[in-house]
Amino acid sequence: MKFGLQYWREPTPKKIRRIFGAISTAGIAGSGFAYLKNDQTLAIILLSCSVIGAFVQKLFAENP
Repeated sequence: MKFGLQYWREPTPKKIRRIFGAISTAGIAGSGFAYLKNDQTLAIILLSCSVIGAFVQKLFAENP
């Protein structure tokens, strides 16, 4: 498995997509619940983690 900015356009491995997809989904759901409970700080932190996770996911590539 490779990692780096040069692999942005390469296909992402299925295992990595599943892991980071689950993290992003949990972060977005947690962010919504935190916002409903008037905890904006936690909501922003969770949403930031989701966005960063989606970005990092694209940096992985499969071995040729």
